[in-house]
Amino acid sequence: MNFFNSVKLFVFGSLVSGLLSSSAQDTTRKAKVLTFDESIQIALTNSTNVLKGMNAVELTGAQVLAAHGQFLPDAIASGAYSYTGGNNLLTITAPTLVNSQRTNINYQITSSINIYNGYGNRSSLKAALLSKEGAEYSLTRAQQQVKLDITQSYLQVMLDREIITFATQNLQTSKKREEQLNELVKVGRRPRSDLYQQQAQTSLDQQFLTNSINKLNIDKILLLQRLRLDPSMNYEFDSVAIDETPLAAEFADEKALLQQARNQRADLKSSQRTQEAALWYIRRNRSTYLPRVFLTAAAFGTAANFTKLYIGGNDVLNTYNQRSFGSQLGDQIYGAAALNFGWNIFDKYVTKSNVATARINASNAQIDYENADLQIVSEIRQSLGNYYTAVQQIETSQTGLIAADQAFETLSGRYSVGSANFIELSNAQNNLLLAKQNRAQAGISLFLQKKVIAFYLGCN
Repeated sequence: MNFFNSVKLFVFGSLVSGLLSSSAQDTTRKAKVLTFDESIQIALTNSTNVLKGMNAVELTGAQVLAAHGQFLPDAIASGAYSYTGGNNLLTITAPTLVNSQRTNINYQITSSINIYNGYGNRSSLKAALLSKEGAEYSLTRAQQQVKLDITQSYLQVMLDREIITFATQNLQTSKKREEQLNELVKVGRRPRSDLYQQQAQTSLDQQFLTNSINKLNIDKILLLQRLRLDPSMNYEFDSVAIDETPLAAEFADEKALLQQARNQRADLKSSQRTQEAALWYIRRNRSTYLPRVFLTAAAFGTAANFTKLYIGGNDVLNTYNQRSFGSQLGDQIYGAAALNFGWNIFDKYVTKSNVATARINASNAQIDYENADLQIVSEIRQSLGNYYTAVQQIETSQTGLIAADQAFETLSGRYSVGSANFIELSNAQNNLLLAKQNRAQAGISLFLQKKVIAFYLGCN
């Protein structure tokens, strides 16, 4: 019985293993590969900041439409349908008892247009248009920020993959040396301590590779999160060509770059529009100090029909020539027009308070604009410093990589003939691994710093 149970367990385990392996292969085969440009487009479509920016533009567009509408006349139509019945004692001439039942229909249409309100409508329209422009510039800057964020995350994934490649090569080197040392120890050509040290080094190299793979997975999840894609789905990212070409000579002129940034930065333009809009809001609130003039026109119509009419106890309904509702509503119309003038002499300091609030908002907008301008200066100088540092790191890391590779090759040869110890060889191997990482990171850093400079200049 135990034998058959063992066979069943073995078969079951084999089936499960096969299914898992097949599932893993299917997942790998169905992986969605995203390019760098595709990732940027997905982010521009899905980004929360971009979506909110688009909503802000739409909202300010609605405010502009409402501001335009204040220049147009309004139109209000109303009507009523009623039924009345009962006894009424009329005493206009002689006292008369009237018993009636009547259906009434009436309507009215009124319209008014602003003639003058202290230019409040004009100020509101100017402020709304400037706010809309500011929202559009903010959306542009949000899109530029999303591009830079995705670029950073995408390049981090590329760097992680390169580090995994280096770590894999490094581990293979350690494993190969461990196998060689194991054979050399058996024949007595190497001390067993070298084998133990190599085994410890191999274990550290395996741990470094494991940590590198884990970091890649984490950075891929963070990138998918920025893209607002489901991290449970299987996505892969295509390689991107790393351009290490230095920038043109004109990027050495800091003053010219600062002027270019001031001319192009969407966030500075947005801040400027906000500041200008705040000044128009002051004018709008001050408009209530002035008188207001409105032109109003109205048309009224009414109609009624009796279904019962007794006067003094006599049925007189048939003696009246009642017209239809349509004919009554068509000719029983009267109109009115009026030019209204109003001036709020005292409004309990409401206008004064609103003007003071608008002035404070304008002052804050001025401060924000000045801060945005100062930030541009700081960002340009900082980005240029980082760029020149990245250029130097390309040269130094390349030199370091060549030196580390030569040192490792030399020490490997010396160790093989017994003229170098294991610690020297191990240090040379670790230095080579670090040099490879530094060289890869320097190339990606230069590529990124050029993107950062373009971002700080306000380029799309």
